[in-house]
Amino acid sequence: MRTLKNAGNYKVLSKTDDVIFQIANAARTCYKSNDKSSEENDLKLVQNLLTRGHHAMIEFADLTVKFNDVSRGFCHEIVRHRLASFAQESTRYVDESDLNVVVPPHKNEYDKIINLEDGPDGTSLDLWLQTNEKAYRSLLEEGYKPEDARQILPIGTVAPICVKANLRQWRQIFDMRCDKFAHWEIRTVMLNLLEYCQEHIPLIFDDYHFYETLDGKEYARTVESDSVLLDKLKHKLGATPEFIEKIKGMI
Repeated sequence: MRTLKNAGNYKVLSKTDDVIFQIANAARTCYKSNDKSSEENDLKLVQNLLTRGHHAMIEFADLTVKFNDVSRGFCHEIVRHRLASFAQESTRYVDESDLNVVVPPHKNEYDKIINLEDGPDGTSLDLWLQTNEKAYRSLLEEGYKPEDARQILPIGTVAPICVKANLRQWRQIFDMRCDKFAHWEIRTVMLNLLEYCQEHIPLIFDDYHFYETLDGKEYARTVESDSVLLDKLKHKLGATPEFIEKIKGMI
């Protein structure tokens, strides 16, 4: 058996080439402005779309990622993002006799804190997982198929998964899974993927900023432009032009 801590990682399998052109080319259909296409104009058009929140156009670019050394708990969360395609390692067909398990990085898996009736000294998470592995092997030896024996596998069992989604859906994934309230495993992996996207995909993810809580937890959230924030303030609060000008002076 092998226990993993903060081992989750990703591999980008494919992404749309020339993202800005592809998005702008689709958007120009709406405005019949293909004759204005150029590298500079396309960049301005996509930036304008993002500023106005017109994210439907960024659905014309996509990204496919394989996540490795992540748990089935990670997979249970990522598949809830419905506008995506998934391919996950199957415990119905894959023999999990050599168990790999993701455990909390902020806990000691060797502490004997699990109280069982047959053990006065208690059992550790590590010993409990080893018992799971032994029980799984025993079931296979007794003629159980993997699809039957898997019923005793823990949610921390490692399960690689491939995810393909358009960039709008990836933004929604980052919104939820990079937030400080996200689960520690998926947040760590998605923060790393977000850094990749900011480096290798122009504009689309530039409005995400990284922060750290007082207890050292890293997270990321979008930051809206000043013009968008002012516009929302004007409409939501019914602010007067004079008040808006005052707010501008404070920004």
